[in-house]
Amino acid sequence: MRGLGHGGVAGDRQTSGEVVLRLSAAAMAGSVSAIMSTQTTILIVDDEPAVRQVGALALRGADYEILEAPGGEVALAMLAERPDVAIVMLDCKMPHMTGPELARAILARRPGMKLVAVSGEPCDCGMPAEASFLQKPYRPSTLRAHIAERLRP
Repeated sequence: MRGLGHGGVAGDRQTSGEVVLRLSAAAMAGSVSAIMSTQTTILIVDDEPAVRQVGALALRGADYEILEAPGGEVALAMLAERPDVAIVMLDCKMPHMTGPELARAILARRPGMKLVAVSGEPCDCGMPAEASFLQKPYRPSTLRAHIAERLRP
């Protein structure tokens, strides 16, 4: 008797009662990449591509995996697909979905998610208390230090 189980694992029941498990190539590849991936994943959400790129460049230099989203709806879709995201850096003022609206939506879906709000103006935009704040413009070293501090357990 043969059946395909979770994650591409096939089980064969031998006549002696022993079960032999065979991993599909896809399941093994997924397991290997999960074991090898030690980078912390950060999602940067900003409607200005240049701002996202500056943040991404500074953080990639610190060996983080960086995802970028141009706005709230895309960010929420990415978070649904990527449970490995450890922290979200988001602009306070974006069109369609503001930073505070996005932060509340993220926390509703992923309570405890670490958030870093960034803005060129002092943060009085109604961001949830769980979010830390970083003033733009920032130095790459300041951004890296702020993210590292937020990621500490």
